[in-house]
Amino acid sequence: IEAVCGRSAVSYYRERDQLVKDAVEKLGVADDQLLPGIDKVQARLTRAEQELKKFMTESARDVVQSLVEAAQAHDGVSVIAGVVEARDMDHLLALVDQVRDRAQPAVVALGAAVNGKAALVVSVSKEVEHVDAGRIVRESSRMFGGGGGGTAQLGRGGGGDPARLKEAVEAVREAVVGALAG
Repeated sequence: IEAVCGRSAVSYYRERDQLVKDAVEKLGVADDQLLPGIDKVQARLTRAEQELKKFMTESARDVVQSLVEAAQAHDGVSVIAGVVEARDMDHLLALVDQVRDRAQPAVVALGAAVNGKAALVVSVSKEVEHVDAGRIVRESSRMFGGGGGGTAQLGRGGGGDPARLKEAVEAVREAVVGALAG
């Protein structure tokens, strides 16, 4: 149980009153409309987030299509590598999955700058042999000063300088082509 009394109570309630006044001023509503004003702002934010999600989905569809169209076949396997825009690692993983699923059998390597750091994902279709995504990511991530690893089917890496992503992705492509050839 806590209690505030005397001058502390007066000071506390003045601070709270000022906080409400500041919120009312920022929202541009009357004092008695503070909660409905907050509800309106939350509704606008929800609509904006839904529109952004829709835009990102449409944008991702275009990115996936262009990557699939740019695929190069090596020994019957589509090899797709590039640097894309992604908001986080989950988004990058989703893009990789979409591209791989549309270009089966495939090896897909995508890099992106995420929160100022490099991120790299390599995904290999189950039927593709002789390509170890984890090993390739571990080696290629060193090019941008990061680290990584994973399994034969999925490798993830990150950290370091995103400006060096393009050459790391190209190194992945070369390593994949080499593994498929020999």
